[in-house]
Amino acid sequence: MIEKILLKRIVSKIKPLSIELEKKFKIENKEFLESLSTIKKMEEYNHDLLIIRASKIFKSKIAADRKIFKWNNKIPNVKKPMKEKKEYSFEDYSKIDENGKSVKESEKFPTFYNDIKAQYEAQRKHHREKDLTWIKKSRHIHTNDSVCYYCGVNEQILKELYNEGEVCKTKRNRGAWFELDRKDSKGENNVYSKDNMVLCCYFCNNHKSDVISSKDMLDYFGESMYNYLSDKIKQISS
Repeated sequence: MIEKILLKRIVSKIKPLSIELEKKFKIENKEFLESLSTIKKMEEYNHDLLIIRASKIFKSKIAADRKIFKWNNKIPNVKKPMKEKKEYSFEDYSKIDENGKSVKESEKFPTFYNDIKAQYEAQRKHHREKDLTWIKKSRHIHTNDSVCYYCGVNEQILKELYNEGEVCKTKRNRGAWFELDRKDSKGENNVYSKDNMVLCCYFCNNHKSDVISSKDMLDYFGESMYNYLSDKIKQISS
């Protein structure tokens, strides 16, 4: 129910009338109604819900494509000659117009959100433990937990590390939730699409960057990263 309300609010950008919510969704909680009055309040009040996190990722990827537009349209000079133009990476879900703005009619947030939900399901422990053999007997990872595509930690471990702050502190205020990674980040495949997106922890995303292939990340660094993060959790608990 809440998901439907938030999805409508995010997509339409129109503030819902209290009477409409009370009638259609039988909601009378004034505090919740107030939390929908602005997008900012909506994000703050429901920050831990997947739909809100997906909305923030969606906006950040559009912002990244807008930066690419600015890069591609820089006026070259003698000291800084024009480098090779970059390709947009989020065109499956949003288009950038000739002025560098997102074409609202092209924004496919519902599709993006459904793809993210499907990926969370695909990355549950019982789906991934064939490739991530080291998480099979883990006491920290439960059968239905969604796990990092590369190392296998769950979001509970990430939140504990994030809330503790000092052990694995990040300067970018990231790390509490899974992030979006492009498995293939080379050439024409360097795009966010349903078949090229996976969810991973901040540490794997930062380490892999656009240099290491997804296969090498799994084969050479996955288990080591899991052991590292597991040891950090032990430090917190001791």
